Amino acid sequence: MIRPALLVLLATACGRLSFDPQTIAGDGGTDRDADDRDALDGAPACGGGWCVEPTPITDDLSNIFGFSSTDLWTVGGGGSMLHRTPAGWVDVDSDTGANLIAVWGASPSDVWAAGAGGATRYDGNAWVATSVGGGSSIVTSLWGFSTSDIWAAGKLPNVVTHWSGSAWTPATPVGFAAEIQVVFGAAADDVWLAGGNGTIYRNTGGGFLPFSSPTGRTIYAMHGLAPNDLWAGASFGTTLHFDGTAWSVVPTPTTTDLGAILAVSPTEVYAAGGQGTIIRWNGTAWSLVATGSQRYLQGLWVTDGEVRATGGIGTVLRRP
Repeated sequence: MIRPALLVLLATACGRLSFDPQTIAGDGGTDRDADDRDALDGAPACGGGWCVEPTPITDDLSNIFGFSSTDLWTVGGGGSMLHRTPAGWVDVDSDTGANLIAVWGASPSDVWAAGAGGATRYDGNAWVATSVGGGSSIVTSLWGFSTSDIWAAGKLPNVVTHWSGSAWTPATPVGFAAEIQVVFGAAADDVWLAGGNGTIYRNTGGGFLPFSSPTGRTIYAMHGLAPNDLWAGASFGTTLHFDGTAWSVVPTPTTTDLGAILAVSPTEVYAAGGQGTIIRWNGTAWSLVATGSQRYLQGLWVTDGEVRATGGIGTVLRRP
């Protein structure tokens, strides 16, 4: 199965994470910070089959990534980082004060995290501050296939870089005028970029080239099970599906911005966003899932059959 990646947030100067206000204003999406202000008291222990996992921090969490239910990483504002161990979630020193948005790893001893003007790398023992070649850009997404084949992408200004195992090389496509939000690899020779105004680019070995998009909504997240079965989450409750030939819009029952998407199987796909919203695809249609939370959910991941969602004020939800 292709590993999920999610990372679509703009880091603010005060250490909190939020969607780009211009994107929200233009697309009519939901204000994540307002969601969190309404949810400071937290969610019940379990709601609609989703249970709250205790965490030791109240920083906003963005992406989540891991190898098993006892080896998971989630990152957030001000360099916040949590590691899930057999004892639960543990606060970890990330060696950076940068707002971390993206996290991806090739192995339990080689994990990268990046965000607003900073990055850090884990060697199995400790995290050490480093760079992914993004300069001052906000790195919103990481995706890879091995220790020598990793992509990083971000915005303000747009940046795309590739890790060869020894160095990060610039690969920003010419003509990508909208803000880049996500990079995703369906295969090592089939890598996608997406972002503002529904812009989509594809690289099948000859560099990133424009690809037809059926929407003008901002695309925040992308994931899939195969090169002919991909999903994307976008603003105003929009989801897209790629069947190997073309992208198409798939209606959903929500209008919240969908900043995370995760394909578990052809009949089990999740997307998450504002006000604790999670929707599920059953192979035929999307439906709302009760979570018991009102916090903005910004990351999705599955390990050992357990789906987790991460979001505002240290929130981690788990669906057994």
